[in-house]
Amino acid sequence: MNSMQGVKFGSLTAKQVGYMSFEEIDINKDGFITEEEINSLFNTKQFDILDLSTIDKDADKKVTEQEYEFWQQEAEVQSVTDSLKKQAIRDFIGHDEEDIKNVLKMIDEYKTIFIQNFQKTGNIVEMAERYKQKLPAKYMEIKQYAMYNTKSAIKNRVVEKIMQEVIDDSKNANKEYSGIIKESAFTLSDNARRLLGNELSKEAEKYIKTYDADNLEEFLALHLRTFLQNTDKSKLSDAIYAWENSKDKLEHLSLDAAFQQMKNNAKNFLLFAIDQGVNITLKNVTVRTEVAIVPALAQYKNSAELQDAIDKIISQLSKLTKLEQIKDMSNVTKVNPSENNEKKFSPDFNVKNIFYKN
Repeated sequence: MNSMQGVKFGSLTAKQVGYMSFEEIDINKDGFITEEEINSLFNTKQFDILDLSTIDKDADKKVTEQEYEFWQQEAEVQSVTDSLKKQAIRDFIGHDEEDIKNVLKMIDEYKTIFIQNFQKTGNIVEMAERYKQKLPAKYMEIKQYAMYNTKSAIKNRVVEKIMQEVIDDSKNANKEYSGIIKESAFTLSDNARRLLGNELSKEAEKYIKTYDADNLEEFLALHLRTFLQNTDKSKLSDAIYAWENSKDKLEHLSLDAAFQQMKNNAKNFLLFAIDQGVNITLKNVTVRTEVAIVPALAQYKNSAELQDAIDKIISQLSKLTKLEQIKDMSNVTKVNPSENNEKKFSPDFNVKNIFYKN
């Protein structure tokens, strides 16, 4: 019994066996590579361990010349793919990790589909070479598609789209979104445009961080339209309802316990306000971050004083939409429709069937 007898059939590496022809391994020239022939090679050569049982498609422990050739071609295709994936990682440095994973996934998907299609239509011995020829152009398509669909690109595209709707949609009430400003024709000043763009970008970034499903572009656009149409009061409606109901649950508590509970309720209200992008000022402290809540609430010494402050904030919440607030911050200049030469944004880029063409 030789020392290599326990090695399982198919434990040669693609790199090392790639230097040997099928005929060299088929010692008895019967047209198959068998376990015995592999064990014989192990007596004279040093090979790394790698399970290659997938070469033996029918699991009869005999590798045909066609199976062997396909395995070599597939190994070369994989090597080219691995090199491209390293390049892709370099190309997407600075992008979201999920965006990079999607690019690598698309490269792997194309490789799999290419192999499947080539098995049906091509000469196997030409597969790796044809793959090398096709891959650069295919990667450019994948890269272009991926760049178009990064979270950053989607955010910028949707923000531009909503800004254009603000200008265009009030002129056409038949559209899905009819605009907040009701003039029949208008243009926002440069300052108003900047304000609008900043508000939309901030809200989009916040939304994207919590979104983990498909169709980001569609739902982000829907969210931003709602964001523009909501007032501060409507944004906080759930929190207002919770605050009002919480008062009834304090009657049976001691003064100290009631005050502590009211501070907790007020904190929850302020946290919700922060999440909805509504700034609230309590005395001299403006609450924009969670950290600001503690000093804001520390200014109040009893539950009655705190309740009055929160109730007053709620009664004074803006009833203007976000877009109306921006309009009030900057002049809106009316123009004649015929004079409106607003620059149109580029049409959506469209990539179809990037994986299904060899």
